[in-house]
Formats: sequence, C-alpha cells, structure tokens
Amino acid sequence: MGNDTLTSWFEREPWRATAEIAAARRHMIDVVAYPTSDTQGHWFVIVGRMVVTAEIDGDEVLLGEVPLRFIYPSTFPVRGRLPDVYDDAGTFPREAKGHVFPDGSLCLGVLKPGDGDHAACHPYSFDKLASYVRVLLAQKFVFENDKRKWPGEEYRHDSAGMREAGIYPFSGNNGLCPCRSGRKFKHCCMRKLPRRPA
Repeated sequence: MGNDTLTSWFEREPWRATAEIAAARRHMIDVVAYPTSDTQGHWFVIVGRMVVTAEIDGDEVLLGEVPLRFIYPSTFPVRGRLPDVYDDAGTFPREAKGHVFPDGSLCLGVLKPGDGDHAACHPYSFDKLASYVRVLLAQKFVFENDKRKWPGEEYRHDSAGMREAGIYPFSGNNGLCPCRSGRKFKHCCMRKLPRRPA
C-alpha cells in the first residue's frame, strides 16, 4: 500500500470511533463495529439492538427491540452529515407515512425539535443521535398500533419538511439531496427552499 493518506475520519481520528462505539454500547446491546468500503467510499458501521421503552401511566413499558445499523460516511463529522440508520430486521413496514424508506433507513428528519433534541444539530455525538432514534422508534411502535396519525408533531417529507424545520443539508450544494432522490441537492430540493439567510 504505498499511499499513507488516510481518507476516513475513523482512520484519522481513531479516538472518535472508540468514543462512538462506547456511546453505542450505552444505548444498544450486542454492539459490533467495523470499517468497510465499496465503490462509493469508506464507511464505518455500528450494529446492535436498541431496546425501546416508554413510560405509560408511570410505569416503564417495553415496546420492543429493534436491530439497527448505523452507517457513518467517510466525511463524518467534517461535513456534519449524520449517519444513516437502518431497521435491519424489517421490524417496521417500509412506507413514507411511517417514516421508513424503502431501503429500510429511518427518516431522521421526522421529529420536531424537543422530541429528542433534534439530532441534525449534533452530528458528533452518538448519544444525541441514539436518544433521537429511540424517540422515533417509540413513536413508530405507537403508530404501527394505530395508523391513523403519527403520534406527536412531525415534519413533512422532502423540501416541505426541510422548509418547516429551517434545516439545510450540511453536505453543501454538490452533496446528495436529503430527500433521497439520488440527485445532487442543487438539482433537487434546493430550488424549492427559501434562500438561506446570510
């Protein structure tokens, strides 16, 4: 390997990967972490099972366990992009109204601030992200019991939700659009959003 250039955050800053794994172990069971790569880049993956509970009438009630996969991009946290989080076992149906994309990834933009301390504002901490995901999963379990309405407030999908939240993607204009169209942000939802304040 003649090239010593480290291209991924987990190679440049192994202490950060160690901290993310330690945080994952505080929030999930059976945690495994590993680096991987493909033609798209280098990734860091953390898998485990999250136990989801809720307080009902003063008692802590088990809602379920969800096998999750957190995939960190090679640019994390430099560009502030959150890891993608996947429901690995198909615990929930893949449907937009239930905030699970067809590939099994969770819609991390669904919760309004206050419902889990909006993780998009804290891209460096697995603790913040896991708390956010736990709230999302608890609401998802409730929604699956009664599919009439999402429990609590929620943002809409795509550019409408980004506009409501006042969130602009951290990846820049040339990054992929958060609506998951596969197109660059500048050629997709950026045109539908109001101009970012200077």
